[in-house]
Amino acid sequence: MELITSTGLIEHSHLVPPRAATIDELELVHSPEYVDLVQLHEPLGSWERVLEGLHRLQEEGKARAIGICNATHLQVRRAAEIAPLVSLQAPYNLFDRDVNERELPLCRERGLAFLAYRPLAAGLLTGKFAALPSFAAGDHRRRIYWFQGKEYERRRVVIDRLRPVAAGLDLTVTRLALSWLLAQPGVSVVLVGAKNQSQVAENLSPETRPLTPDTLHEVDAILACGFPLARATEPLKRLASTWGERERFIVERLDGTTAYERVAAEWTDRGDAPLVAAQVKVFVDQLAEQGLVTY
Repeated sequence: MELITSTGLIEHSHLVPPRAATIDELELVHSPEYVDLVQLHEPLGSWERVLEGLHRLQEEGKARAIGICNATHLQVRRAAEIAPLVSLQAPYNLFDRDVNERELPLCRERGLAFLAYRPLAAGLLTGKFAALPSFAAGDHRRRIYWFQGKEYERRRVVIDRLRPVAAGLDLTVTRLALSWLLAQPGVSVVLVGAKNQSQVAENLSPETRPLTPDTLHEVDAILACGFPLARATEPLKRLASTWGERERFIVERLDGTTAYERVAAEWTDRGDAPLVAAQVKVFVDQLAEQGLVTY
């Protein structure tokens, strides 16, 4: 397991600048130079053809290995038929666990490295936001749903409940969140962003270590309490019978016990447009505002 920042890789207590390049830059390489890993950012449009291009770069010696980012388990399987895939990079943190359902088990099964990005939920899991933040224009976090409305408040309450857990281990909330990730089977690399030296020191502290099973259970219990699962009411079931297929699919699974990550994964299994738990949560919040679900 390794912790990597956007400024480099920690190896034997030294920062090693990462090797990175765009496809255009790689195509200009005519010397023996290469990149260690080139990854397809997102499987959109004619992504299979792009992946074939990356494979050619590998065959030309310009890349040692090929990976893919932000892919569903179905896309990972397809990508592995096109190129000798070695890695999957996807968002993963103690709040956002979609990959637990399909992608992470697939990586363990096939021996693929899993690179977890957004381990601190775009900064929320640093615990520094005591109130709903107001980000500057152009800041991508203005568009992230967990910095808005009910989801922000749920996460804020959970973070407050995690503070004493972290303190009991002599950890900050940041280090607790990273330690949670380090304890997840199949996670190979945790990609941690940093804007300055103090953030590098915080993120890469030697105190950050895998949590024990007891602490993992305690953290999961806090999360379960903070994110109760909705149950569809009878009026909702009747209304949903006239709605679109995806909406009906979600409502049929709102039984108070099925995790939203599982609902999203089961829809994605069909091969239609992928669904993630965040979309289910937003939909459920809309239903709750109308009194159509109970908890």
